[in-house]
Amino acid sequence: MKFKVAKQKLRSIIVDATTYLWVFKPSYQLVDATAKEYRCYDLFEAYAESNHTSRLRIIFITWENAICGGPLHTGAPVIIDNPNTSGVNLHQPKWAMTLIREALKRGWQANAHSVPFTIENGVELLAELNYTAD
Repeated sequence: MKFKVAKQKLRSIIVDATTYLWVFKPSYQLVDATAKEYRCYDLFEAYAESNHTSRLRIIFITWENAICGGPLHTGAPVIIDNPNTSGVNLHQPKWAMTLIREALKRGWQANAHSVPFTIENGVELLAELNYTAD
């Protein structure tokens, strides 16, 4: 399965006295070519402005809708039949701050020279955060 991640402009945010650059990259992944079925394959990336080598990468795989796109682009429920999972829009800085803080708690060393710190299941991470931002 191939997916395409669109280029997005980096944004800056200050979290606990450190400046980070971040981007939310929504994209789509083909699930079934015959049925033309897609799902959202979204990527949140961040790194300390002073160190581009230790990137944070969080992957979110969710449902997709031809009209509204995906839930993390719009704030629609992440789990379709659970309205308590709505309100997450990863274009908003409050979510960038929340994800960066949570990654730091989980061991991301933003100022170390290391391989990317990747969280493969961002939807599970959102559930652990009760779908609320700081």
